[in-house]
Amino acid sequence: MKKQLIIPSLLALCVSQAAWSSNHTSPNGGGKTGIQPHHLSILENATLLEENQEYDDLEVEVTYHQPARSTIHGNYATKIETEIEYNDEGDATWSKVKYVLGEGTVRPESWGNWFMFYHVAREDFYQGKPYSEQFENGEIGNSIMELQPHYVEGTEWGHWGINVGITHESLSGGLFKPRVRPFGSYRITDNVEVFTSWMFFKEMFYKEGNTDKNILETDSALIYHFDGGNVALGYFAKFGQNIDDDHSRIYDDGSKHEQFGKFSELIWKPRVHYRFDNGLGVTLYGEIGKYEDKTTELASGQTYDLYEEWFRKYGVFMDYPINDNIILFGEANYREGRVKETYANTNFYETRDRTHNFAMIGVNFLF
Repeated sequence: MKKQLIIPSLLALCVSQAAWSSNHTSPNGGGKTGIQPHHLSILENATLLEENQEYDDLEVEVTYHQPARSTIHGNYATKIETEIEYNDEGDATWSKVKYVLGEGTVRPESWGNWFMFYHVAREDFYQGKPYSEQFENGEIGNSIMELQPHYVEGTEWGHWGINVGITHESLSGGLFKPRVRPFGSYRITDNVEVFTSWMFFKEMFYKEGNTDKNILETDSALIYHFDGGNVALGYFAKFGQNIDDDHSRIYDDGSKHEQFGKFSELIWKPRVHYRFDNGLGVTLYGEIGKYEDKTTELASGQTYDLYEEWFRKYGVFMDYPINDNIILFGEANYREGRVKETYANTNFYETRDRTHNFAMIGVNFLF
């Protein structure tokens, strides 16, 4: 199950900053550079003729030395994540270590309201705790490459934008994910706003025998801002279809079904964020939700036709600026869930409990 973050991510932070900056300007036009507004259009080391009042209006050559200014902005972050799953007896049954080699945004000034998000990572899977024995028959790792161009524009009432994206993963012989996602916010008052996004994407495996998916996700939140922070209540919903486009599933009656199941996930996501005077930012968050996967066309030998899980998650995210260009950040959460699997064409089912521990630490470089 894909982990859903309910905290403000680096990408969301960039979207907010881009939307704000497109609708706000510095009062003196020169920001903190100390350069007068009518000099901003002068090229580096340009030589111009000006009148000098000290010499009876004699024209003299004046050379302006403007400070070098970067024309490309964005951030580069790198981090390491660990996730461990425990069964109801307290034994570690699965774990993942993820190395994010690079993640962030790039926004050349010439792009205007456009910017590019990128993500490059490697995941390793283990049978027990991290760095223990890997699976003999199954996936032992995954490589991820992702690009998402974004457009965002601030307005008098909030902001709106859209992004498209493509992701390639090496999982199960190769996986391709195209997506499109419009999003926006609306300020109800100076302190209250609503945010929503809708994303449609597909999961398409290159190798036959894997289940493709059509997925629609929506993520919304009601946010109250106060001095130094905010409180939010979010709601996440996901609906999808399981697709067998290569007809590799075998049925007892010899039939073929391209769509053989559907799934959904519904989550309530409360959070509170506060930034202290020393720059430390702390976000406390939670999740309460349910995941359901229903098989509508049973394949030969299939034991269960309904998978359900109710879960709760409690977490904290923290970030601290070392200086104007370097930010340390980290996250930890605990997730507990109860799984229910119903036998095909019966009312009999089995349940089991499981928990997940997640931890992450990283560093973010701004430019």
